[in-house]
Amino acid sequence: MSAYQPIDVSAAASVSSPRPVVLRFAELYPQQLYRYRMHGERKQQEDRLDHVDLSRTPLNEQILGSSNWHKELRQAVRLASLQNINQQVEGLRAAKRHKEADRRLIEGPRDPWRKSKSGPLREFIITANREWFVPPETDSRFVGTDAEKASARQQLIQEREAQFQARAIEWLRSRFGDQVLHARADRDETTFHIHGVIAPWTEKHTKRSGKQRLIQPSSHALLKDYEKAQDDIGEFFTSLGLARGERQAAARRKAKEEKKTDPSVIIPGRKKHVPAHVWRANEEVRLVREKAKIEAETKKLEAEQKRAERLQRDAKDQRKALNAANKRVEAREAEANEVIE
Repeated sequence: MSAYQPIDVSAAASVSSPRPVVLRFAELYPQQLYRYRMHGERKQQEDRLDHVDLSRTPLNEQILGSSNWHKELRQAVRLASLQNINQQVEGLRAAKRHKEADRRLIEGPRDPWRKSKSGPLREFIITANREWFVPPETDSRFVGTDAEKASARQQLIQEREAQFQARAIEWLRSRFGDQVLHARADRDETTFHIHGVIAPWTEKHTKRSGKQRLIQPSSHALLKDYEKAQDDIGEFFTSLGLARGERQAAARRKAKEEKKTDPSVIIPGRKKHVPAHVWRANEEVRLVREKAKIEAETKKLEAEQKRAERLQRDAKDQRKALNAANKRVEAREAEANEVIE
């Protein structure tokens, strides 16, 4: 029987500084969703899945969205494109701008979003430091036999993941509602995390264009200002003993103000935002290198062990040979003594 008792994470957090909750956003176009889906279904090349424990992949689960969410998005985009052009043409004709309405009709449907470098959808990852999810085996909270300690540790890991997942779902539903197209919980990578996609749909009304249905990230306060999103999720996860991450933008603003009166002040560099798919690729490379390093160290240790074993065998053989030689010498001495006598 395990000696583990459920831990009050808020009380545990008061013992040491709280770990930061991590929120990352990345921009992408609907046509790029295949990359997100391939990663989620683990259909990438084997050499790009070295960091994935495929034995744990069945533990991953979809937690928000429908099973056909990507098809539904394509249909919604196509429908919005058609409705938008109809509304725009009708608005232009109502305004007696018939030539402009004809030109717009000839142009045909447009994508229901503004042109940008990276796309209107927002891919997101919500996670925390691995140590928050996976306590060390030497943690003093686990007592009993080795089997009991291992069982208690695994129980805590499962509880932490369940708590984090429930809180993330609550945050996503309360902040984005049905704008969350898809979200899943990944348990087969280095650190447990929630991974998903948001389509921030909004409607705009003008006399000239009528009702336009668009995917527009700036229409949502937390997507328009990522600092607000970081503040919001940090406060939301305090009940789990987690906190907001580093306030980089605020630190830069403060340093800029201080530099006006003190030229020696150094303004912190702007941290480059790394898209989620790039972060995943970099992480895969890092983990592959780490695995190669561990394998190299393992081979080195194995070689040293084999060398030590070989030296032990050689020493043993030498001792045997020496003992045999000593016995032969003793035998010859015994024979010599008999002859003398």
